[in-house]
Amino acid sequence: MNTGIDYLKVVHGEQGLVNHKLLPIEGTVIGKTRVIGVADKGIGREALGV
Repeated sequence: MNTGIDYLKVVHGEQGLVNHKLLPIEGTVIGKTRVIGVADKGIGREALGV
C-alpha cells in the first residue's frame, strides 16, 4: 500500500505481545505486524504510526 509517508520519519508508537497459553520449549515463532493508525503532525514534522 502506498501511503505517501516517508517511513524514515515515522515514530514507533506502541508494540505489544500477548501469549494466550504457555509456549513449547522448541518451535517456530511467526510475527505479524500491521499499522492501525497514522497521526500526521504536519509538513516537515514526523508522522506517528500506531
